[in-house]
Amino acid sequence: MKRNIMAIAMVVVLFGCNSEKKDEAADISILKSEVDQADSSSTAKIIKTADIRFRVKDAWKTKREISARIKQYGGTLVEAAVENRIQQQDKVKYSADSLSEITLYNTEGRITAKIPAENLDQFTDDIVAHADFVDQQSLLFDDQSIDYLANKAKARNRSEAVTSISKNDVKEKNVISKTLDLKDAYVDKQTSNFQIDSKVKSSTVTLSFYQGNTIKKIMIANDNLGDYRPGFLKRLSLSLLNGWFILTEFLLILANIWTLIVLALVIYFGIIYYKKTRPAS
Repeated sequence: MKRNIMAIAMVVVLFGCNSEKKDEAADISILKSEVDQADSSSTAKIIKTADIRFRVKDAWKTKREISARIKQYGGTLVEAAVENRIQQQDKVKYSADSLSEITLYNTEGRITAKIPAENLDQFTDDIVAHADFVDQQSLLFDDQSIDYLANKAKARNRSEAVTSISKNDVKEKNVISKTLDLKDAYVDKQTSNFQIDSKVKSSTVTLSFYQGNTIKKIMIANDNLGDYRPGFLKRLSLSLLNGWFILTEFLLILANIWTLIVLALVIYFGIIYYKKTRPAS
């Protein structure tokens, strides 16, 4: 029984090694065939990406115009953001209850879009034509043809290996695990090619634009409560009235304690009289 188990284990190991060598040889053979076919049919998988930075007169208006152009060229908007960045701000008193707020700021925007590859050149030329000043423009071509063909060949090998294992109806755990790995690898290669196809069809365009420094003046409410105090004459009259009020209150207090005042005076004068009439010792 033990000899049978050892024999089966050796066969599995040898089968694994041989299958790996066969898979590698098949990969090379099929990849060479795929490359030859690609050369003859000129089917290249080139991913194009564009990056442009430029200055505009109105960043918020530019964002709306670019969004419209993206739809016009059959593209899709991925990301759009516009931000006002304050450089300096000051408040100047305009009247008793108003301030003039003066703000120095610039505006920056960023748009990321997917544009059909066949419309990329025309779209970028359109954007550059409407810019006040172009800081930089770049266009990158990434040829993924070899990777695409390699993924295709490896995916085919794995599919054939899974089919072969299924036909042999092998139930060993290590073979089942290897089958699952092959299936996962097949899915990964197929997914990678789907992503390449998607990037080849739709080019990624990143647009960074900015508006020069802008000064904006607006009227706002005065938030300094000290400026809302009344004028001098009004405050003087109020102070006189307040002084009269304090005087009347003081007289009322004296009226309430007059008995204590009289008692204090009697005691005071009594002490003085006592000191004068007392015989000297």
